[in-house]
Amino acid sequence: MTRDPATLLLWAQGCLWIAAITTTAFPVLYFFSPWYVSRIGRSLMVYGVAYALIVDTTLLFQYWHPDEILVLFWINAVMFSLVAFSATVITLTLWVTNYKHHKRIKEILK
Repeated sequence: MTRDPATLLLWAQGCLWIAAITTTAFPVLYFFSPWYVSRIGRSLMVYGVAYALIVDTTLLFQYWHPDEILVLFWINAVMFSLVAFSATVITLTLWVTNYKHHKRIKEILK
């Protein structure tokens, strides 16, 4: 285990770049599939876009620091609101989908 902060910072920045590229690639690649035909597909697209925006914004803030701190707070508030909304939507969608599936199985087993 290294105790060198420069090495750890370089490692973290490399991982952030990889995360930014791959989380951005997911909604871009997923866009070319029929994601819009199902409720779970639409929810997953919103979730992927929100997650990509959060990671990309984190990468942006590594190199750009707004002059006014209020800009940073507003950007964070909007990004975290989008992530909270998309996580809620995908969780509710999965819950409803599983509920309908379990209800259907119960009807079949009767």
